[in-house]
Amino acid sequence: MKLLALFRREILRILSDMEFRYHKNNVNVFFREKYLRALGVEFTPPISIGLQFYLRDQSLLKVGRNCSFGSFTKIWNYVPIEIGDHFLSAGCLTMNCGSHDPRTLQPQTAAIKIGDRVWAGLNVTILGGVTIGDDVVIGAGSLVMTDIPAHTVYAGVPARKIGDLDRTALSAIWGHGERCRARHDCFGDGAGPQVGKLWLSLTRLNGNCSKRLSPCPRAWLSGVSHEIFLHHF
Repeated sequence: MKLLALFRREILRILSDMEFRYHKNNVNVFFREKYLRALGVEFTPPISIGLQFYLRDQSLLKVGRNCSFGSFTKIWNYVPIEIGDHFLSAGCLTMNCGSHDPRTLQPQTAAIKIGDRVWAGLNVTILGGVTIGDDVVIGAGSLVMTDIPAHTVYAGVPARKIGDLDRTALSAIWGHGERCRARHDCFGDGAGPQVGKLWLSLTRLNGNCSKRLSPCPRAWLSGVSHEIFLHHF
């Protein structure tokens, strides 16, 4: 039975990668979701992963809704990792809950906790014992070794604060398939009144807007390989 489960997981991994290659959007994620469930990931759809998503241990990763992980994400979850809603990462994200005592080399582990609406740039590394607050941006190539407070921008090796982040006045937030009809869906009940109704949906790659709203500047989709939704609240 164990061998069959391993074989099934490997088949789902291959199908997940193929789905990403041939359906480069975050709407057709059938096999990617199946693969994550086979890995024991606890998540709320929609969710997306890129190529070669690696998870060290099963059932020790909890992910919120509307999250997206770039290709070559590697997660060493020797102990639990918890990630909030609307998490977004570029490629080559690394999370590692494991370490060693520098004197004795005794293995050590510590959990990682990440809040809502966090964006991690390319090649970000997050080490065990770190807690990251809500509404945080982490610059490309950063090494996160200590806690990051909410509403901040961090970058560097090790990561240091380089700015503040204020999203209180936003009327829209980018998402990868979930249609937020009310502002509190993304920002909570204390986020203020609704100032809009629906959403602007952008079609894949071709730079043309859907029939709901047009025209759409082609630059909005420059380098984007997902079908995306810009949520208006």
